[in-house]
Amino acid sequence: YFSLKAGVRWPLDVLAEEGFAYDSSILPIDRLPGLELVSPRSPYALRADLWEVPIAVSRFGFWHLPMLGGFALRALPEAFVRRRLEQFEAEIGPAVLHVHPWEIDPGAPEAESVPRAVRGLKRVGRKGLAGKLRRLLRAYSFGSIAEVFPESRGAGARPIAAKLAPSA
Repeated sequence: YFSLKAGVRWPLDVLAEEGFAYDSSILPIDRLPGLELVSPRSPYALRADLWEVPIAVSRFGFWHLPMLGGFALRALPEAFVRRRLEQFEAEIGPAVLHVHPWEIDPGAPEAESVPRAVRGLKRVGRKGLAGKLRRLLRAYSFGSIAEVFPESRGAGARPIAAKLAPSA
């Protein structure tokens, strides 16, 4: 759930100590409605041996919103998602989309501990997501983080140009 905040560094030390080369836990917006970016929307070096490869946060008017994964990918019309994907690619470069396995399976069990309203939101768009993903996979080129962002694999690699400098 994008639990790492842009200014918090100790979890990054743990990730690097455990041998991770990249992370996607820092959401470029601090909270909705996404009026302000708190970190770059493109990959950047967090430290010499760890990169942040953020999920795509699309600019929509004066908002910055995660529209290419999770609830947005399930709920928004496919044509709208395609426009956001193409806009992101034109502005930033390759987009990182995210999907949880349960989002593809309409019959996946849900935790009883999750509030009923949240469970309802988690069901939105699940029946059509597999088909939407198949069509997106046919229409666009996709690859792993290591394939699309090879600089994120090695220590000392130079950062990709970013719109914002990482927050200290």
